[in-house]
Amino acid sequence: MFVVLDSIHQPGLKAELVKYGVIEDHVIIWEKNGIEYLYPSALLCGIFSCAEEAVASLDITGDRITLNGITRTKNELSIEVLKGLRSDIPLPLELTSKLIDPLTETIS
Repeated sequence: MFVVLDSIHQPGLKAELVKYGVIEDHVIIWEKNGIEYLYPSALLCGIFSCAEEAVASLDITGDRITLNGITRTKNELSIEVLKGLRSDIPLPLELTSKLIDPLTETIS
């Protein structure tokens, strides 16, 4: 089992999960608060009509994600990202190193 937490979560939650049997290395904590920060930058650039370096300035406020003067709800953005996902689109390093690579190693 892998558990994924945003950067902001209840204090002591990781220790509690480990206490209940989750392997400590399988508790993944993202650097930022929001899965949207882990969407492929190539897709975000297309959706928000911006350069790749601008993706770091993603503004998440409540249910709204804004960048380059363009706003999407979390649901709208997730749908657009899913429609654009392909195997040749590079994924963010944090996503691959913290979750996908360990998952791959575990099931191999």
